[in-house]
Amino acid sequence: MKFNWKVAVAFILIAVAIVFGITSTSASSHAGKNLTFAVGTGSVSITNSSDVAIPVQLIGTGTRSFSVTSSLDDVSGSSDRDGSGSSTTQTFAFELPSGVHEFTVVRGKDVSFIAETDTNLQATVQPLSSSESSMMMAAIGIFALAALYFISQTTKHQWIGIVRSKMGKPDESKPSEELELGQGVNLKSYGDNRS
Repeated sequence: MKFNWKVAVAFILIAVAIVFGITSTSASSHAGKNLTFAVGTGSVSITNSSDVAIPVQLIGTGTRSFSVTSSLDDVSGSSDRDGSGSSTTQTFAFELPSGVHEFTVVRGKDVSFIAETDTNLQATVQPLSSSESSMMMAAIGIFALAALYFISQTTKHQWIGIVRSKMGKPDESKPSEELELGQGVNLKSYGDNRS
C-alpha cells in the first residue's frame, strides 16, 4: 500500500490541535517566593499563608488596558498606563491579604502577576475563561471532524468497505439458507408431460 503524505499530515495536525487545546485550557500551579507568572484571561486563585498583606502587581504590555475583578472588596478596577511608545505597560497594584483569594483579568495583553516577597505564595491559574475554553474546544472538534472527512475522502472512503465487510461477514457455523431451500439439488427430468 502506497504511503499517503496527505493523510499523514492530516493525522499530525489533528494530534497537534488536540494537544494545543489541552495545554491551552489546563490549569497551571505556581508556588514559591518572589513569584512571577503569566495570568492570561482566566481566573487566578492565590494563597497568602502569612499573617500580613503583601504588595503585588499585575503588569501587562502594550497600550491596551485591562480590568480586574476580585473576591476582595477593595480589589477591582482598570490598569494604569505607564510609559509611552513601544515601552508602554499597564499596571494594577494591590495588597494581597492573608488567606485564599481569587481574581480575574479581563482583556489586556501578556498580563503577568509579580510579587517581590520572601513569603511563600501558592497560585492556581486557569488561563482561559469558561466561555473561551468552550469556544476553543468546539473549534478544535470542528477542525478534527473536517480533517477526518478529508482523510476519508483522500482514501476514497475505503474504511467504509472494511467496516461493512467486518459487520456483514457470514456465520460459517450455520448451514446456508440456499441449500435449505433446495437450491443446488439435482433435479430429474421426466420429459414433456403436456397433452
